Amino acid sequence: MINLKKNIAVLLGTGVLLLGMGFVCDNNVYADEVPAQSSAVETKIATVTTTNLRVRKGPSTDTSILGLVNTGETFTLLGEYGEWYKISYYGQEAYIHGDYANISTGIAQKKSLGQKVVDYALQFVGNPYVYGGTSLTNGTDCSGFVMGVYKNFGISLPRTSGQQGNSGTYVNGLQNAKPGDLIWYSGHIAIYMGNGKIVHAANERLGITVSSVYFKSILGIRRIV
Repeated sequence: MINLKKNIAVLLGTGVLLLGMGFVCDNNVYADEVPAQSSAVETKIATVTTTNLRVRKGPSTDTSILGLVNTGETFTLLGEYGEWYKISYYGQEAYIHGDYANISTGIAQKKSLGQKVVDYALQFVGNPYVYGGTSLTNGTDCSGFVMGVYKNFGISLPRTSGQQGNSGTYVNGLQNAKPGDLIWYSGHIAIYMGNGKIVHAANERLGITVSSVYFKSILGIRRIV
């Protein structure tokens, strides 16, 4: 009997099948191991169908506004809450009204860094303007706002609007501007959103807000990312 076992082992060579252990030596495949999925899994996405759609902290118009989104922007759908869609918005859970978004199956579009800058900046809309301030939540001026937003992405900008208006690279005309570019005015600086709009710390009356790019006469456009 012992010789028979030895002969079987010799015939199988290095490919000894150890049924009791639950694995084949040559392939190193364990009985309790589940193979990983080889293909990407599609998910449900929400596509915005209007401009300036408010993104809210909760499924109600009584909750705070986290930012604004526009037609064609896509977000991963996390769930539904009555008439509201729960989405992934800049790494956090947020809500948009279901009347202004279409649901489909696919993969949410990857955003450019410039668009991420805009999305981050929009979270602070409604916060106060404070001359000389640098707090995105408690109060900032125009250049402090731009500096604080870009700091979140590991980019250091100088403190004043004039210095920021000479940072980065020159952009030849508004037609070539992209989201995230800096729009430089006399004594003022803003972040371009695209579609002729800016987000900026405007003044004490308006605070951090969204305005037309023609808020003032444009002196220059600079690209930081």
